Amino acid sequence: MQKDKDFSFSISSSSENFISLDQTSSIENFCEIANQLSVLLLCFENVTISERNTLIKNIEGHPYNVFSPSFVYEQLKNKQISNEKIKEGFNKFLITEESKSIIIATRKTLSESTKDKLMHAITKNRKQYEIISVNSDNKDLLKWVAHDRRLDYISIDLRGKPSIIDNALCSLVKQNGKCFEIILSPLLFSDTNKDFSRIVRTGKKIMKLILSYNAPFIFTMCPQTPLQMRTGKQLRYIGELLGVPFNKSKFAVFDYQLSSLVDNTIKLHENYVFEGVKEVSG
Repeated sequence: MQKDKDFSFSISSSSENFISLDQTSSIENFCEIANQLSVLLLCFENVTISERNTLIKNIEGHPYNVFSPSFVYEQLKNKQISNEKIKEGFNKFLITEESKSIIIATRKTLSESTKDKLMHAITKNRKQYEIISVNSDNKDLLKWVAHDRRLDYISIDLRGKPSIIDNALCSLVKQNGKCFEIILSPLLFSDTNKDFSRIVRTGKKIMKLILSYNAPFIFTMCPQTPLQMRTGKQLRYIGELLGVPFNKSKFAVFDYQLSSLVDNTIKLHENYVFEGVKEVSG
């Protein structure tokens, strides 16, 4: 991811990276609102790749099209060579289609307490989801996460302890091209003014440290319902409450998310051998 930090996608593009479905909302409900907000990429928690593929087959008759990442990759893999070109192709696919397009991705957030349990969970889930994130209060475990190429994000709940994020972790995240995932919803849905103030103080401490290392980060609302989604510009303005200047968050609402998704879509494809090497059909 770090190697792509100068590659910028459409300035108006945005994503919602951490959607938790409840019993009253469906993927289709989220797509309806995403279409109105021009959110081009939706990533659903605990929806497997096979479940997603089944669900999007039933989304028809709308003023937008819904695709899986693998469908888009199939259109590009024989035309492009480098990952950067493929990422550019994804972006062009989204913003130049005659009708609006939305990519539906899948993710799993792991919250294991030990390295052994986490390694087992990675093995169990890696092929089932396109994105794997980790949330943990174990500092040493997060530093191991920063090294593991199979893991994409370290998810940060602003209601947690700011001491979990330290200098060593920020340095490792930057060195290994990982991302901190900052969940912004507590800022809008805090219970009291005191709770809000505590969340802001925690967020400012965390973001000051992340920014001082220029470590990659992304913003998400982690919406429980479609109406809790926000546009990329709105996420960036909310981020200003945490001391993040607007011009410092331009990659945090789409670019890094799409970059991670494309990298993993390539790795999960059947013709992938290892980084930089793919099988070529005759």
